[in-house]
Amino acid sequence: MTISTQYLKTQQVADALGISVSTVKRWVDKGELYAAKTVGKHRLISVDEALKFARKNRLSTANLERLDGSGLSALASIDDLVRDGLFSALKEGRTRDAKHWIESAYRACGGAAVIADELIGPVMGRVGHGWSVGDWDIFEEHHASQVVASVLSDLIARVSPASSGHSPLALGAAPEGDAYILPLLLGELTLRDAGWDVKNLGANLPLKSLARAITLYRPRLIFLAVSHMIDPIGFLGEYAELSELAFKMKATLVVGGRGLSPELLARLEHTVFGERMINLRDVARDLHSGPSVIPSEHGMSN
Repeated sequence: MTISTQYLKTQQVADALGISVSTVKRWVDKGELYAAKTVGKHRLISVDEALKFARKNRLSTANLERLDGSGLSALASIDDLVRDGLFSALKEGRTRDAKHWIESAYRACGGAAVIADELIGPVMGRVGHGWSVGDWDIFEEHHASQVVASVLSDLIARVSPASSGHSPLALGAAPEGDAYILPLLLGELTLRDAGWDVKNLGANLPLKSLARAITLYRPRLIFLAVSHMIDPIGFLGEYAELSELAFKMKATLVVGGRGLSPELLARLEHTVFGERMINLRDVARDLHSGPSVIPSEHGMSN
């Protein structure tokens, strides 16, 4: 997935503005001109940022406005520069840079489902691995999660609210014992991108409480993010009741997450399993544009 946002090196900005590269670097270092930093410490300045700065300081914008992408140091793909940039920003506590990488990818790559699967998921996996092998302290891992959660919350707040009475409702939650919030935020943003109204009921929610919410709100879709499982047997018992309720109310139940083993998945009835966030997006789009997708009475739809 190629990112369309175009970036310039400091030399290219200098050439376009007709000034020295040392002047551009000084502006960047003083915080007057914003530049994202790559994992190799290179400064990259978006064309939009360069234009904004030039106009504010009454510099000529003619060369910047003529740029058509040829010769630009554009972000190649979510698979390389963006992932490294976000990982580096989180590791070094550069909150503004982390926000920049996530928001730029969100705008350029088609929304939350793509950044969940191609950017945030892989990068947070690297963060978790770093913690497990001792390269990251637990406070660094926690701070990285908080930074990403804050950016996602900001994006959710900016998404235009669904039209009252016309948009379908989805409920989201993580089961009891699961404290991870990032999958829920990504799920909410993905659904809002697809035109849904969403009630995010949060992490560590007993399934019996989720069942009461289903009865009260009567959603068309329920998404359950399972990142951590503490009691598989207890989960299966409560889940059976939850899935029967969703089936009777003609609500589509979507589950996903690394906390679900193949053995558990094989025993979940009336369920759509989403291995990636893009699966949730596709189910949501199908439901929004057509009749409800209800799994068969026995077994699981994949």
